[in-house]
Amino acid sequence: MMCELTFHAEQRLRLRIYELKSSGVCIDDFEQEIIKAIEHACNGEYVNARNNQRILCMPINKCSNVMVIIIYTPIKYNGKKIKIITVIPTTKDKTIKRYCNYYKS
Repeated sequence: MMCELTFHAEQRLRLRIYELKSSGVCIDDFEQEIIKAIEHACNGEYVNARNNQRILCMPINKCSNVMVIIIYTPIKYNGKKIKIITVIPTTKDKTIKRYCNYYKS
């Protein structure tokens, strides 16, 4: 599977990483942890499937309240199949529950 972020997606991701880091939420190698999560997703290591999406949720090491959510969505665009990868680093319980079923008993 080819795994690339578009320029726009990469810019949004960098902004989100900056917001989380500047809020004092995490460690210095935060960006490396997110890159590691993207590599796992690119290798197809998804754990949840929902509708037409595959989802990988990974906690950031040493960051108790940060989760990286990676959503893989295959779509058709102008008759071609393309793969969309969405990366969401988040501390929001609502987002984590929505995608990861993180608090499932």
